[in-house]
Amino acid sequence: MDKGQKEELKKLSPRERVKKLKELEDQRKKEFSEIDEMIEASMKEIDTDDLASEIAPAAREVNIDDLFEQEQGSIDASLKKADEDEEGHAPKYTALVQDYENLKDLSYASMEGPLSERQIQLLDQIGERISTRKYVSESDKLADLFVASRSVLYQVKKYQGIE
Repeated sequence: MDKGQKEELKKLSPRERVKKLKELEDQRKKEFSEIDEMIEASMKEIDTDDLASEIAPAAREVNIDDLFEQEQGSIDASLKKADEDEEGHAPKYTALVQDYENLKDLSYASMEGPLSERQIQLLDQIGERISTRKYVSESDKLADLFVASRSVLYQVKKYQGIE
């Protein structure tokens, strides 16, 4: 509060002075409240920016020519290479497709009657592979096959009373 405001307040009657001081106090409280809200919002922005910088992938240089080069060999070879996991195990996508096809066959067989011991073993093996595989979205088609395989597996076990 500057000297001019103080002089004006001294000229007022005590009741008016108290009223004016209360108004000034309320005004200052609102300003402090707004400042606190702005500080909180700014801190949240800082936290968000820090988190974003931690999550964001590091920038890397891209050679456009490399993007358009074609790999040597057939399309199947490149698909198999992309489909192998880190340890070089059997392709994930093709194995999942095969499991799904086997489960569809087992589903039809279970509707016709009880499954043989060999079919039940195959069902259990596929069930173990599906339940232990971690779901990581490599593509929508792979995700759909995974969900469909689980569904068919559940249905076959339900029809056969296996659980």
